[in-house]
Amino acid sequence: MNEFKRDFHHPWIEDLSWDNANGPELLSSVSSVLAGSSRRAWVFDLDSTLFCVEPRTRFIFSEFLREQVKVPQEWWKLLSFLGLMTHTYSVQDMFELGFREMDSSNSEKKAKDLWKAFEPHWMKSFFIGRYMHYDQPYRGAVEFVQKVQSAGHDIVYLTGREYQKAFGATVDSLKQWGFPTGPDIQLILKPWQWRHLSDFEYKDRACSIIASQYNVVCSVDNEPENLLAFAKNFPAAHLALFHSVMSKRRPSTSDERVLAGRKLIKLFNY
Repeated sequence: MNEFKRDFHHPWIEDLSWDNANGPELLSSVSSVLAGSSRRAWVFDLDSTLFCVEPRTRFIFSEFLREQVKVPQEWWKLLSFLGLMTHTYSVQDMFELGFREMDSSNSEKKAKDLWKAFEPHWMKSFFIGRYMHYDQPYRGAVEFVQKVQSAGHDIVYLTGREYQKAFGATVDSLKQWGFPTGPDIQLILKPWQWRHLSDFEYKDRACSIIASQYNVVCSVDNEPENLLAFAKNFPAAHLALFHSVMSKRRPSTSDERVLAGRKLIKLFNY
């Protein structure tokens, strides 16, 4: 639960106006504006929003190395450099940063070759529940969600993790770290029949269901394009981007039409 590297460069978010905030400021503004509302809910993403997934990737990488008959010594050395300060959305980019920190020559090519070898192992391992207990909450995330609940808001966890692969492990991780759980908490994972949907398409559909059950007052996600799904379905909600790591995907929908001048919040810490 230490510090982590943030991906600051994203073409879409750099074109928009943002209000910077930390957790207490955001909670205070939301609570004061919507104090009289009933069935108020906050919607939280999990991976790279509440949980840092770098420890999961790092363990899977160490497992990959141990399973190889012979690997370059430099790959073993790289493992020790893959701490939270070199966490990026792209594993290949993370490898390249690690090689650079090692002052290794040809870091870009080495990272590309390593990712080509490692990707099949990562793909079969990263998205299953077996490894999710290695995730760690970002600093203050547990306490923040607890405060949101104590302020009278319902909690909805909305994650792109697949239900059949990760439901049990996700519940265990939330309980392990002290996030609010129980019958009053909603945990929504991607159902099998929606497995072909992109993260945005899935969250757009899920948000329409959430909107029929709650007055959503704030949504928090690390992916810029998902803010449009929230804006579309939660017309009165605060839209908060947790600025950790993110893909380079740009929303396909016109942000001007959907956002309609709404205030966007860049959440740097809890």
